Amino acid sequence: MKRAFSTVALTLILPALAWGQAPFSPTAVLLLDASLSSEPDAFAGRVEQLTKLLETDATVKKFNVLVFDVAGRWLEPKGFLTNDADGRAKVLKQLKDIVPEGACDLAGALDRLTTPLFDLERGAPVRVILISEGSIYLGESNPARLVASFRSRSPHPTQFTCLAKKQDGGNLTLFAALQAPAGKDKASFSRREAFDAYIADVAKRVKLLEGKNGEHVQLLIKALAEKDLEAPAAAKDDKLPTAAEGYLKARSENLFSTDVYLNEAKRRGEANDTPGLVRALTSLIPLHPTNADVSRSVGYRLLDAKQNALAVHLFERIQQQRTDDPHSYRDLARALGDANMCGLAAIQYEIVLAGTWDNKYAGSMKEVAQEEYAHMMRDAIRRKLVSNKLIEVFGERLEAFDARKLQADLRVTISWNTDNTDVDLWVIEPGGERCFYGHPKTSNGGELTQDIVNGYGPERYQMIKAKPGEYAIIVHFFSGPRNAQVVEGTHVNVVVRRNAGTPQEESQRFTVILRRQNDQVEVVRMKY
Repeated sequence: MKRAFSTVALTLILPALAWGQAPFSPTAVLLLDASLSSEPDAFAGRVEQLTKLLETDATVKKFNVLVFDVAGRWLEPKGFLTNDADGRAKVLKQLKDIVPEGACDLAGALDRLTTPLFDLERGAPVRVILISEGSIYLGESNPARLVASFRSRSPHPTQFTCLAKKQDGGNLTLFAALQAPAGKDKASFSRREAFDAYIADVAKRVKLLEGKNGEHVQLLIKALAEKDLEAPAAAKDDKLPTAAEGYLKARSENLFSTDVYLNEAKRRGEANDTPGLVRALTSLIPLHPTNADVSRSVGYRLLDAKQNALAVHLFERIQQQRTDDPHSYRDLARALGDANMCGLAAIQYEIVLAGTWDNKYAGSMKEVAQEEYAHMMRDAIRRKLVSNKLIEVFGERLEAFDARKLQADLRVTISWNTDNTDVDLWVIEPGGERCFYGHPKTSNGGELTQDIVNGYGPERYQMIKAKPGEYAIIVHFFSGPRNAQVVEGTHVNVVVRRNAGTPQEESQRFTVILRRQNDQVEVVRMKY
C-alpha cells in the first residue's frame, strides 16, 4: 500500500501484507540520510517524513534512528525506543539540532547493522526503513554488490522499505535491490568476481596483461588473497553533526562555494575535530558530483588528514568518471598505499605503467609512478604489510627496476587538481641558484623534468647528491584553469622525499592553494 504525505510531497512504498498476515517485525531501524544536498529543505523533508511514519504506522512498536552521511551514528546509543509520544518527542528534539553535511556513504551506514542490534537476539527479524534519495557518493555504489554484501553479514533477517520524494524518484535501481526478497541476491556477491570484472574492463583500454610486464601482473593478481580485496573500513563518528553559526551563515549565502567548506575544514582540523573536518570536506562532493577537479582537491586533503580509507573511496569514484586519465589510477594507487592496501595499490601503479596515454599526460608520469611504486613496495616489505606471496612478487618487481635511477638525496614531486593549468616547481638551491622551467639543470646537479603546461602534472625535481646548505621548495602559478569560478583556486599536492630510494627514505606531503596568475607559495625549507 502507499501512504502519501502531501505536506512534503514524499511517497512511502511499503511491502503489501496478505489478509491476516503479521508484520515482518515490530522493530524498525530508520536510516535517515543527513548528507548535504543541493536542495536546502531536503533534510527537513526527510525528518517530517520520519515523523509521519512513526505517527501513522502502528506496526512499528520499537525503533531507533541511524543518522548517516559519510558515517553512521545512532540517535539513541543505548537501544531501541518505544514508538509512543515520549519516544518520538525524544528523537525529534535531537533531530532539530542536526546540521545536514557531508557525502552519503550508505554502505558505511549498513555496516553499523552487521552486528547484533542492542538487545535483539541474533536471528531476530528487523525492518530497515531508508529515508533517502539513494544518491551514493562514497563507498560501494553498485546496488547488487552493496545489498549482497550486507545480506551476507547481517545477523538479522531484514526487510527493507525505501522512501523517496515521489513514487518514481530517487535511485530506483538501489531501491529495487534493497526491497528484493532476501535470498535472491546472496549468490551475487564476490569480491574476487568484482575484481576480475574490473581487471577485464581495464584490459580493454590498457595492455595490462600483455608482454613481459603482463606476466608479472598476472603473478601479482594470483598472489592477491581475498583479504587483499576487502573494501577499506567505513568512517567512524558517533557524534551527532552540529556546526558553528558563522559557517552556516556563509554556507547559506553561497552554498556551492568551495572556499566555504575548505575554510571550515581547516578550522575544524586545527581544533582537532577530524570527523567534523571530514564532513565539511566531503560536503563538496554532492554539490559538485561530476567535477573531478573539486573531488581531487577533497581527496588530497583527506590524505593530508590521514583519512586514507575515505580517500580511497573518493579516488575510486573519480576513476569511474575519468577512465582515460592516468592521474586517476596514480591518485588511487597513492591512497591505497597510504591505507596499507598494498596489493591493490600495485595493480593501480601497473595500470599507469602499462597504459598508452594521451600526449597531454606525457612527460614524467610513468617515471614518477615507478618511483612511487618502488617506494610503496619497499615500505610494504619492510613493515610486513603484505603476505609472503606478495613480498616475493614485490621483490621480483623491484629487481626489474633500475635501483640507481630510483635513488636521490632530494626529490620533489608536484601534482595539481585542475585541468588546463600550468603550475611550475621552483627549487632555490644553496648559493641562490634557481632550478625551474627556464633553467632545468643547475651547476649543483639539480634537475627538473619536463615542464607540464596543460594538465595535472606531475613535475619533478631531484638532486642525486645534495650539496650542503638550505633548499627552498616553491610552487608558482603560471596560468590558471578555465573552470576557476567553480574550483576557486588550484590545489597543489607536494611530496618531498629525502634519501629517496634508500632504506633511510623520509617523505613529507603538503597541499597548498594557488588562486591567481603569478601566485607563488614557499612550501618548505630544508637543510642538508
